Amino acid sequence: MEIGRDEVVQILQKAGWISTGRGKGSHMVLFHPETKKRTTASYGKDLPKSRLAAIRRQTGVEEIR
Repeated sequence: MEIGRDEVVQILQKAGWISTGRGKGSHMVLFHPETKKRTTASYGKDLPKSRLAAIRRQTGVEEIR
């Protein structure tokens, strides 16, 4: 099951991630102030499973499935 970028961003924001306001074209960059890590979410209706897995690995947020 694929989920949309807006849902992923909401999950990440609840986990403490914030939007940097950066990103080119169809991408949004999110940053976690405690871990200093970054991840990118692309605009689009649904994110493919491979991209969700990459975001999950980068952020450690298991709710992203």
